[in-house]
Amino acid sequence: MCIRDSAISAAVAPQVALAKQTPLQSISIQAQPLQNALVEIGLKYDVVVVAPNSLTGSKYSKAVEGSFSAFEAIKVLLKGSGLDVKRAENDALIIVEFERSTDDKPQKQIEKISVTGYRIDTSPAKITNQITVISESEIKQAITVSDSMSGVLETTLPGYSGSTSSQTLRGISLRGGNPLILIDGIPQFVSMFDSNKEANTIDMDFVSKIEVIHGATARQGIGGTGGIINLVTKTPSTDDGFSQDLTFRLSFDDSYSDDSLTKKVAYTAGLNKDNLSFMFGYARNDRGMSYDANGEVVGLVRYSGSLADTLSENYMFKGSYINDVHSLNVMHNTFKMEGKRGWSPVSGCHPTRCEVADVKLQSAERGWDDSVHALPGISDNTASSIDYINEDLFSWKLVAVSYTHLTLPTIYSV
Repeated sequence: MCIRDSAISAAVAPQVALAKQTPLQSISIQAQPLQNALVEIGLKYDVVVVAPNSLTGSKYSKAVEGSFSAFEAIKVLLKGSGLDVKRAENDALIIVEFERSTDDKPQKQIEKISVTGYRIDTSPAKITNQITVISESEIKQAITVSDSMSGVLETTLPGYSGSTSSQTLRGISLRGGNPLILIDGIPQFVSMFDSNKEANTIDMDFVSKIEVIHGATARQGIGGTGGIINLVTKTPSTDDGFSQDLTFRLSFDDSYSDDSLTKKVAYTAGLNKDNLSFMFGYARNDRGMSYDANGEVVGLVRYSGSLADTLSENYMFKGSYINDVHSLNVMHNTFKMEGKRGWSPVSGCHPTRCEVADVKLQSAERGWDDSVHALPGISDNTASSIDYINEDLFSWKLVAVSYTHLTLPTIYSV
């Protein structure tokens, strides 16, 4: 179901019922961002901890030291924060706003959260990994800073190390491991022949939420040594009728360089009628050149290509039919990014490889000389899927998924 304005951080125990009372353990947790402290407690006690980002995202925890159960440790951690901890029906520990209970006041029902990055909708309490779900409102806010996948995750996901503003996953890590990138559950590369271009496979204005499953997992095959990042695409409005959304965005360097102007347009249109729904999306992003705080040009990445001075286009189509028992969903996404040849990379030279007099930083220069450089960096990605769900097949639930993914031969700039 939909995740509204929330992210969760959880460390999950094996798929058995959790004990009502976890054993006492000696812990020593330093003062740090509250989300990180809750993750540390979850891992220490091997319990589920669910924390809405809207409650914990801006808070800082106190230091905790001593011998506590998981419930008691979180109680101490939240003291004075205006937050409290409660147990859900599955014994997960849920962070909520502090509320004085009264006899005549009904208890709040805790919203159920499902994760689709495990091929089928799964409760976080049944996943043996730490989980983070980034909502659409958080994505929209992060896009204003950087509209690439890596840029969005850098500002919303604890433990995520960003890239070098290139078109590849080079430099990206999720708590020290390489993540597997999915779109609606479709892996974006073949692990036996990694194109390393899966860092930019869809326009982020088409993404409604991001599900992050931390830690190595083989649920989606080989390749997710650092976990899974599942980009869940938008769907039409739940209200009957036609809906549309148009986004136009301009950005530029504060030195007002004419070649730093970035122009972005994204459009989605949806139709929802009875059991049928359709959605079409188109996005075009004309990125300008990047400059640092001193007004100096940021060097372009050779071979793999940079995000700066590129033009990308994205087409997406989704259709679905849903009734009480059956549901059929179709998705197709085509994304292409290519360098504009306005700037070309200039090689740097590291002190360990060059004489002192020859050491220089990687840079860029205006223009593109075909006699010196090969073709500019290109990312070309196509993904399609069809899934069918039967909620009552001889008292069982059937989930059938078929998908295809095509990454055209990768072209590197030199």
